[in-house]
Amino acid sequence: MKGLSVNDSFSTREEAEKVVLSHAEQNGLVVEFEGANKSIVACCRGKDEFGCEAKIVAQPRKKDDSFVVKKIKLVHKCPSVTQKYNTPEEMVRAEIHKAIGGRGAKIGEMVCILAEMDIKMGYFSVWKAMRQGGELDKENKMQVEIMHDNKADAFKGALNEFLLEFCEKNPHALAKCTDNVFFFSYPEYLDTLIPVVEIRVYKRTDGFAVFGVLRDPTWMPVVHSCIVSEGMSREDTIRCFIDFLPGVFFLVDFDVSIIGILEAKGREYFIKTRDICRFYHNRGWSTEAIENVWSKCNNDTACNMPELDGYEKKRYIKRYCNVELFGMQNTGECDVDFIGLGMFNLQYFDCLNGIMKQIGDNMRLRKKAINPVDKHPFGKNVVYRIEKNIEMCKLMDNDVSGVDLSNQTCTCGKFQEFLIPCVHACRKIIELEQNPYTYVGDVYSKTRLLRFNEVIPVVDLQIKCQPDRNLLKRGPGRPKKIQVHEPQIFS
Repeated sequence: MKGLSVNDSFSTREEAEKVVLSHAEQNGLVVEFEGANKSIVACCRGKDEFGCEAKIVAQPRKKDDSFVVKKIKLVHKCPSVTQKYNTPEEMVRAEIHKAIGGRGAKIGEMVCILAEMDIKMGYFSVWKAMRQGGELDKENKMQVEIMHDNKADAFKGALNEFLLEFCEKNPHALAKCTDNVFFFSYPEYLDTLIPVVEIRVYKRTDGFAVFGVLRDPTWMPVVHSCIVSEGMSREDTIRCFIDFLPGVFFLVDFDVSIIGILEAKGREYFIKTRDICRFYHNRGWSTEAIENVWSKCNNDTACNMPELDGYEKKRYIKRYCNVELFGMQNTGECDVDFIGLGMFNLQYFDCLNGIMKQIGDNMRLRKKAINPVDKHPFGKNVVYRIEKNIEMCKLMDNDVSGVDLSNQTCTCGKFQEFLIPCVHACRKIIELEQNPYTYVGDVYSKTRLLRFNEVIPVVDLQIKCQPDRNLLKRGPGRPKKIQVHEPQIFS
């Protein structure tokens, strides 16, 4: 019906249905009648697949027993080509066949092909359209069995195919999946960086994402491993993640849940000193008391605190730890800020692929910013420490008799602990008219990143993600200052 508008009323439901149906068909909408005494709703065919919000809604009005048009929204988000077909699945199969003919293609490639046609669909939607209709996989010459009678089976089938595509694109990676989790890691990173993996956990819409994070030579986070779950609890996701990383040494926050899982599995780990201090700070301890805890965990042989009595000393006192930490136990939160918070609100496959995409893009930017011929390719973490030590050695009459430059040691212990010249070593190096940077350990050289293979996503499309600043909303009341991490800029 031409000219249908909001607040138009109809005396009977039958009349309203007839008018709404006519107007809907003219605008590519499909009517869904929801019951005798409920609303009449006409939605777009692409509502589920494309999130299209085009609809017409008519609701009953009790006072005169009529139906009134309450909402008319005819602007489509879905591609115009959708209107040519009965279902999105039929549209996908037809458009893919037009584009590639009988040539076999991976689902990830199909998603990219559809994107070039301005048809934006997720991996799972395309998989269901192409694999749940008994389509023949021309590339592998095998018939895809139709065993996906419910969403769980379909999800598992799509996840297995996603795994095959990921492994094909990332031969250096280790990847596994179960019914509702996908895990991948790059074992070679442990051979190049300090092999201490920090666990970071993020909540998804329906599940969790757990990252195993290493520190690069500039002390920035590098994702070594990741697991993304669907419909699983936080604890179960962490258990799976730990099981997929045998023999790895973990650095964790003072999180009783994570520590309990590691203890139950007999895994090696160390609790961050900085997070222990934060725990006591939140309890209202004085600065002096917190500094005392810091000093005992870093320098002494005991730290008599009731909350730590249940753990072995090697779990929180550095002197008993049998792994070189290079001061990582004193660093702040190792958040993967280059992965936007909005990524965790996406559907499972879009979230998983988006994480891979942003990890790969971030590593590519870091490698691009490295000058391989730089004489001293160190980050700000090293430059700051060296400059500070040089200034201090000029002001103090330091004894340098305990410094052994050939073995890079000092009686103070700082030189060999951090592999960066301490105050005493800097004084001796300057007296010898040498450059302190030549004595910095190779572990801090940014050129190490050039050895890394980048994560290649299954669907290699640009991601438009809402900035984190817009997702960190303030509650009611007086505004509070909060720390918002800006995107990392590489110079």
